[in-house]
Amino acid sequence: MTKVLHGINIVFQSMHPERKELANYFCRRQQRSTFQRKLMSTYALLSAHHTRAYVSTTRLRNQRIN
Repeated sequence: MTKVLHGINIVFQSMHPERKELANYFCRRQQRSTFQRKLMSTYALLSAHHTRAYVSTTRLRNQRIN
């Protein structure tokens, strides 16, 4: 389990700042723990759907909502 956490931390540190910010934003809204935030954003990083274009469109959509 510790190795998994360490791996997640490494991936999280090397994430694109924009994506990290997005992950933080979602988790603040959903009041997630730090571990869940890292886990979710790591999954997002590894998922093919989460490109920079996706991050940008999501951000725009969120700005319209708020």
